[in-house]
Amino acid sequence: AGRQELEKLWDHRIFSMPRRRPTGFEKTEGLFTICKNIDKLLVLSFVQAPENPVANRPGFCRLTATRPAALHLRESFMIVKCPTCQADYQINESKIPPRGAYTRCRNCQTRFKIYATGSPPPSGTGSDSPAPQQASADLAKPGGAPPEVSADEEHNIQEALASGDQEAIGRLLLDLIVQHAGQHNFARAEALRDQLYEAAPLALSEIVKANEVIDEQKSQSIDSGHMEMFGGLYESLESDEASELYYAMKKASIPAGQPVFETGQYNSNLYFVKSGSLKMLHHEPKKQREIVLKELRAGSVFNMEAFFSFTVTPCAVIAVSDSETRYLQQPLLDRWQQKFPGIEPKLSSFCRQFEDVRALVKKAGVDLRSSPRYLVSMRAVVQLLDAYGKPVKNPFKVSLFDISIGGVSFGLKLTRRQETAGLLGQHLLMQTGYVLDGKKQKVSQKGRIIAAHLQPFGESSVHVKFEQPLPEETMAEIKKVSGHPTDGP
Repeated sequence: AGRQELEKLWDHRIFSMPRRRPTGFEKTEGLFTICKNIDKLLVLSFVQAPENPVANRPGFCRLTATRPAALHLRESFMIVKCPTCQADYQINESKIPPRGAYTRCRNCQTRFKIYATGSPPPSGTGSDSPAPQQASADLAKPGGAPPEVSADEEHNIQEALASGDQEAIGRLLLDLIVQHAGQHNFARAEALRDQLYEAAPLALSEIVKANEVIDEQKSQSIDSGHMEMFGGLYESLESDEASELYYAMKKASIPAGQPVFETGQYNSNLYFVKSGSLKMLHHEPKKQREIVLKELRAGSVFNMEAFFSFTVTPCAVIAVSDSETRYLQQPLLDRWQQKFPGIEPKLSSFCRQFEDVRALVKKAGVDLRSSPRYLVSMRAVVQLLDAYGKPVKNPFKVSLFDISIGGVSFGLKLTRRQETAGLLGQHLLMQTGYVLDGKKQKVSQKGRIIAAHLQPFGESSVHVKFEQPLPEETMAEIKKVSGHPTDGP
């Protein structure tokens, strides 16, 4: 904007207020100003600038226009949860038809059906996938993911927004913020606070009060026992990083005998044991037995492999006694990359002091794999498939790393975490071939991606489990022409 435009804007009433109180309360993120000009809502970046083209006035470094406030009045957002990995998603409810709609989890690729508030699913319908185990449901209850927004609450909010009365909007949202913050449901309280910023920007006293209530309840909710138990982790973090990590954790109560997860499931949560006892089990296919790899007690951390990488759970974990845990969801890593890039490396460093499943299996003298792998120098064509076996996207060529009767691994150029996460659980068709005694032999196998190890500066490895074992005769021929045993990971 030029000088004249700024002069015109200055003639209108302008209110300044904090965008949001920064976590840790040590750094000021800056201020923004809101100017209501006829029917447009303009958001102006506000900076302290000693030198300014408009004399004796605050400096504006850029000007952006948001959607008019009226456009938000008819929009209603709801939180849905993946039935498999428990990942949370915010969905625009107005986009969901009365009969419901299917969606796919970006974290584990599970396809499931969602319904708008007030449109309960018909009996016998829902997710395409099997119903999650009771353990998964339990993990979402006590102190876990935010509960679904009640229809009455959402209806009251929409009525207030439609009225356009900023005082009424401010009072209602503040009351709800106090209610949810008092229940330590900070995710919902902060979402309502953000809605208050947007819907009633002039309700300054309510905005200030909302921040104070959330901050006060957060300080009262701190579990000193947890902080002391994992003190090494929190001491390695900056104050704003420690606050972000602590309040990102969700609680889970696991009754005795209840599995947290089974081997080969899609569960990418990182668990911190607060109390109780659990056991980590490995199933040995050759001998059809289960081996206890480790007992997990207060202060233990587990499921690092699935959290920091993209893989199905390599073992099973079952509660021996009633246990209390806290856990972090893998999608947090994407958010932290932008806002708190220091958390992930420090968290990873802390977790390395705990033995991972591979090290525990090796110590027990057993093998993670049911069949040997062989290094190969073969090319293949891969076609991704949807849940119904239909092709999606275009096929692509890959170089195979190794192969076994049960699966294969190949290289793929991947640079982004979201892109890699989207592959986990993906069905595919692999076609390859080899030459034996002058004749070309073809191999065609369907499978499912069970792991993807991201290497941003090189070729990432993708691991596939075949739906049906490779015929032993075919495997023997591949070994003969290009197979070499491998003991690699």
